[in-house]
Amino acid sequence: MRLLIFFIAFSSISLFAGTPDSLKTKKWAVGITYSPDFCYRIAYKGKTEAFSSNSEKGKIGFTAGVNLLYRLMDKIGIEFGVLYSTKGQKVNTVAWDSPNGGYYDPAIPNYDEQGTMVEPEKHITYTYKYIEIPLKVNVYVINKRLNVFPSIGCSANIFTGKTTKTKYILADSSPIKTTQNFQRKNIPSTEFALLLGVGLSYDINKNIFVKLEPSYRTFIRPLIDGPVSGTLYSIGANAGVYFNF
Repeated sequence: MRLLIFFIAFSSISLFAGTPDSLKTKKWAVGITYSPDFCYRIAYKGKTEAFSSNSEKGKIGFTAGVNLLYRLMDKIGIEFGVLYSTKGQKVNTVAWDSPNGGYYDPAIPNYDEQGTMVEPEKHITYTYKYIEIPLKVNVYVINKRLNVFPSIGCSANIFTGKTTKTKYILADSSPIKTTQNFQRKNIPSTEFALLLGVGLSYDINKNIFVKLEPSYRTFIRPLIDGPVSGTLYSIGANAGVYFNF
């Protein structure tokens, strides 16, 4: 009886001790990832003084796509992929009156009989769309069934278009919404970004693992789009399912 108990205990210890090694035999993994992102920009103060009546804030974007992971060594992973991402910010402009020299024409919108042009309050959302090609290195500081790793890398971001959504708040508080799509407008066709993150991954079995990686992305140079420029960045929680092969 004691011999049977010893055999079962030894078998269980061997099984659990051998599991991490068996999970590391495959060098490649492909994953589908999605990250909800908080997007904003670092503005340049010298260019915003003329727009002090405006208020800016961040917007919600996302990053999603396919990633390929190669395990170079037990402690190192190299990851690259093809992703679609959106970035941008929101700008709110208060209502204001502009003198028009006393000229009045009822056929022209926003003109009144007092010789002023009335600009309504505006809520504008700028969305910049990119195809992102990241390349980063994961360093596994804890390399078991539950892995912990910091990551660093860079990405090439190919500009695919810009959407501007504007909501006008009229004097009677009724809103009017418009949407404009631009392919190019003082926007470089390619931008490079720095990537930083700290992630967790968990091996469900020898073929599948899941990952959660809070990350920070920032463009290297400012985006010049109109009179105000700034460097776009995003903070996200990148989650994905990976398949070893």
